[in-house]
Amino acid sequence: MLQVQALNKSGPRVFSGPVEKVLKWHKSLQEVGVLILYEIVAKCVSVRPGDPCAKILVVRDENGPAMQVVYYEIDFLLPELKLPCTVRVIGRMLYGTCRLQAFHVRPATGDDVSTLPRRAAVAQHHVTKLFKEYTNGN
Repeated sequence: MLQVQALNKSGPRVFSGPVEKVLKWHKSLQEVGVLILYEIVAKCVSVRPGDPCAKILVVRDENGPAMQVVYYEIDFLLPELKLPCTVRVIGRMLYGTCRLQAFHVRPATGDDVSTLPRRAAVAQHHVTKLFKEYTNGN
């Protein structure tokens, strides 16, 4: 119990990575009980309307898994995207699913793409550390 309180006191985490890594991290960390936001840089291959105000994007890594991203056009409209294109998405994974609720979507810049491997390596280190700390206490 004290460990969970310490996790919540430390605040939310933000991890950057490709779709494959985010899916893996979410599977490992969904029971930790701390807010985790993910930044994904991947190719958007489709956009379609969903529920009212929602857009469903499908993003995927090169030769890797695909993920559904739900973006609600409440405060901001989804920017115009020329498919297929590389996008930067920030959001949270929906509990018990492999879907991401996006809070921000925009076309990716060259820096987003070029720095992703380094940011993903740093995130992997912190995910591993967080998982070990959480699982050793239970």
